[in-house]
Amino acid sequence: MERREFLSWVSVGVLASSLPAAIAACTKQPETTSASPTESPLATSPRPDGFIPVGTVAQMDQQGFLSNKQSAAGAVIVVRDPKQANKIVALSSVCTHKGCTVEWQKNQALLTCPCHNSAFGIDGSVKKAPATKPLATFAAKIDGDMVLVKA
Repeated sequence: MERREFLSWVSVGVLASSLPAAIAACTKQPETTSASPTESPLATSPRPDGFIPVGTVAQMDQQGFLSNKQSAAGAVIVVRDPKQANKIVALSSVCTHKGCTVEWQKNQALLTCPCHNSAFGIDGSVKKAPATKPLATFAAKIDGDMVLVKA
């Protein structure tokens, strides 16, 4: 066997052995369903009254907020109103500037975007650019020990 023929067979072998890895890399992998410590694992369909559970009151009080990116209402964040502790507020957690996930800043009573530093008030209004549109708001309530958001 000549050197050139040997190298062509080696090349074919390398190509053939790397084919399964290339196919696996191009295939969409299933997303994991485990929730982060700040995200509620609940992602259920709406109840007959249109509300969906996004977590428990205990979770919200422990973390300072509830976040659910997979709810039927869309990506939502729920916080207690800093001015009225018995009232809760639900807002879209998607920044209207570039779609990043906003974070609750309890000490400032603001939702801030870590990507471009936009800030939003508890009512969803823009407090700091570059965002120009407010966050969407949702009806929210506490039913027993569950925090519910209207889808």
